[in-house]
Amino acid sequence: MRKLLLLLLSAVILGFSPGALGSAPARSYQTRQLKKQQKAQRKDLKQEERATKKMMDQHELSDEQRKRFKNDMKMQKRLLHKSQKDDSRRLKQAKQVAKAASHAS
Repeated sequence: MRKLLLLLLSAVILGFSPGALGSAPARSYQTRQLKKQQKAQRKDLKQEERATKKMMDQHELSDEQRKRFKNDMKMQKRLLHKSQKDDSRRLKQAKQVAKAASHAS
C-alpha cells in the first residue's frame, strides 16, 4: 500500500514538473499585441454584422438588396481574414530575418 502511494505521488510530481508545463514556446510581445489587435478587429466586425442584420430585419428590403448585403458581409469577413493572415505572416518573416541576422553576426 505504501509503495502504491509513493508511486502515485511521484507520478503526480513528475507530471506537474515546470518543464512539462512550460513545453510550449513563449510568445513574444509583438505576437501577443498582434493577436489582441486581431481579436479586437474580429469583434468589431461581428458587432457591425449584428447591426447590419438588425437594420435589415427592421426595414423591408428586396431579395436583391438582401443578397448584396450578405455578399458584402462575406467579402468583409474574407478581407479581414486575409489581412490578418498577411500580418501574421509578415511578423513571422520579420522574426526569422532578425533571428538569421543575429546568428550571422
